Amino acid sequence: MKRIIRTFAPLGLACLATGTGTAATIMAAGSVSGIQVNEWRSPGTTKAADLEGDNVYGTFGSAQWTVAGINEHPGGSTSPGWSYEESGSQFSISGGASLDANYGGPDVQSSIALNSFTFELTGVPATYAGMIVRFGVMQDMLGSGEWAADQNKGLRLVQTVGGSGDSGMVSVRGGGAADGVPEMYFFDITGVNSGDRFQIQGLNNVSGAGATQLGYIGPVSWDLVAVPEPGSAMLGAIGFMLLSSCRSRARRAA
Repeated sequence: MKRIIRTFAPLGLACLATGTGTAATIMAAGSVSGIQVNEWRSPGTTKAADLEGDNVYGTFGSAQWTVAGINEHPGGSTSPGWSYEESGSQFSISGGASLDANYGGPDVQSSIALNSFTFELTGVPATYAGMIVRFGVMQDMLGSGEWAADQNKGLRLVQTVGGSGDSGMVSVRGGGAADGVPEMYFFDITGVNSGDRFQIQGLNNVSGAGATQLGYIGPVSWDLVAVPEPGSAMLGAIGFMLLSSCRSRARRAA
């Protein structure tokens, strides 16, 4: 990735809210890879981690990085939704993955990544009461010449305003190198209040095996649904986590 001497200003997230006046709890919620990531905005492709059942990642909100800007949905950071606050370093990508355009039309090639970004969840308390907002972030976006260096990476989602929620470090591909198959990693947040801010961080050298590249953030999505009943929520979470684990092991064995 080539570093561009420029930074953005804010962005979005996913969360679950159960009331007001409480700090958010952030938990990793598994990952998916392959065609459902390439076609993240196409309802004709089944999405294993989609919460609403519309087979679209980012129904509540989404962003696709462009040079010195963001291709955002909904446009203009409408309320309720999310607002962009700031970002870390911006990088250009050569020969990146081909993805659905955020607003339809011809596919676009990934050309920009961020080292981190901070966003605010907007709206009113009722927007998030009894709801889950699931945040997704893409990885394995780089061209083939950078796959080998794209290893020992991780992600971390932390709350910066309104509480001290922290997902902890989530390993990307178990520390393994990229292979050109795009991935999305998901986080669920509970106890969100309107006005809370969060930062997603791209980490590197997470295994202590030596730094390669900086960690990076690809396109992101937010989905919002009602909290399921405890029994169905547990079964769904177990099934999705098992599926994610199997796919991760298969990739490492390939």
